[in-house]
Parts: sequence; C-alpha cells; structure tokens
Amino acid sequence: MRDLGNSLHLDIYTAQRNWVGPEWVDVHNSTGHDRLLYSKKGTGILKHHNSTFQIEPGAYYLVPSNCHFAYRYDGPMDLCWVHFNTTYLGGINLFSIYEPPWLFHSEHPEIYDTLIDQLIANFKLDESFSRRLERHAILLLFIKEFIKRAPPLSPHRNRKIDRMLPALRYVSDHLGEDLSVPRLAEICGLQRTRFSLAFKEAIGTAPAEYIRNKRIEAAQRELLFTNKTLESVASDVGLGDAYHFSRTFKRVTGSSPGTYRKAMKITTQAQQ
Repeated sequence: MRDLGNSLHLDIYTAQRNWVGPEWVDVHNSTGHDRLLYSKKGTGILKHHNSTFQIEPGAYYLVPSNCHFAYRYDGPMDLCWVHFNTTYLGGINLFSIYEPPWLFHSEHPEIYDTLIDQLIANFKLDESFSRRLERHAILLLFIKEFIKRAPPLSPHRNRKIDRMLPALRYVSDHLGEDLSVPRLAEICGLQRTRFSLAFKEAIGTAPAEYIRNKRIEAAQRELLFTNKTLESVASDVGLGDAYHFSRTFKRVTGSSPGTYRKAMKITTQAQQ
C-alpha cells in the first residue's frame, strides 16, 4: 500500500470553543465527519465503539466518522471541538482503517493546549491559503498522536486494501452517477460475492455502505460550503431527489440536511 503521508486528504469544517452544560445529555448521533474533543474545564461522559470514556481536562478524545456515539456533560464545561474529515487512497476514512486508542494524554500538555487555541483562533480569520495551511498543519499534529498509538497495518491487510484501490477511485470519480456493486466488482476483476467479502475485509464496511457514506460526506461539504438547493446537492452526490436525499441524510446523521446546514453555518459564523 502506498505511503499514508503521500495520499492524505484533510477537510476541516469547524473549530470552536464554548461553554456547554448538563442539558447536552444522551445525544446519539452518527456523522460523516471525525470529531476531536478537549475539555479545558469540567467533566463528562463519552460513549462509542462499546466503550465509555470519562471526559476530563488534559485528555484529547476522537470520535471517528460514521459511528454512533453519546455524550453527557456533568456540569458547565469549557469545551473545545473540531469537526474534520481525514481520508486517503481515494477516499478511505483514515480511522476506519487505523483504530487507535480513542483518547490520549499529551506528554507536553502546555504545547497542545496552546495548539488547540491556535487552531480555533485561526478558524476565525480569513480563508487565505496560508491560514488554511496553518490550521491543517496544527490538526495533523493531533492526528499524528492518535495514529502513532494505533496498531500497524499488517502486510496482508495492506495487500487487501491495494486490491480495492480501483473501486475506491471509481467511487470517488463517479459519486454523482449510478454506482453499483457489480460494476465495482467488475473493475476489480472479481465475482460480486467474492468482491463484497474482500471489500469489507479490506475497508471495514460493505461496498453499498461505503458508497452511501461517501455520498453523505460529500453532501455535508456542499451543505456547509455552498448555497446549493437540496435538489442540486442530491443530484451532485447521487442521492436522487430532495425527498430521498433528506431521508437518507437523516437516517445516517440524525438530522435533516436543512437542520445540519443551519447548525453548522451558525457555528461557523459565530466564530467570525
């Protein structure tokens, strides 16, 4: 498999710091983006991947994309959070392949505390190339801390992923078109059943689920960064009409496209 650093793609949707309270309780969701959480003050509970994590100052928590999670804050919490998406090799979600411990305590707490402040402050500034480059560089330092704690991929797993690369590229290049599992199997030179099994072993999800998740992720980007209508977004990402798109989007993320767009844009504008 090709070197991770040569094919990594990073999108940052928002970076924010706010006081949250116990009214944020037992919220279950599933989103097409990764989340980094950090409490400067206050405690709470985070649940995902059948594990429960005690949120406390000094630790950084990762919630990977496309997983169900729940959280509760015990009282007023000074919380920092970053929503982002990390993919490589044509669209594989980084944390669907690498499974690190979902929290880490930095060996240099003062440095990372300053870095999270810089990332949030940067997000309030202009969208120049140098600003975007800086925020990407900062977030990559946090991603590095998780990846270095993850078990390395075996050569066998790497070969399985390599075998799926033609299908991954095809999905990425034809997201707005009719994508079928038989077509992806044909591209990889495999019979459909064998392809589906090999794909899930390599990527961690079934082909149809992977296609759906990629379409939702693309839709989230368009909802946040453009003013396109729901019909237009649905067409762009291959999710039919606005009705079908809205139903699929809500089933995956827990909120309607309109609610998601409004909430994310309010969050972003509040930082300006």
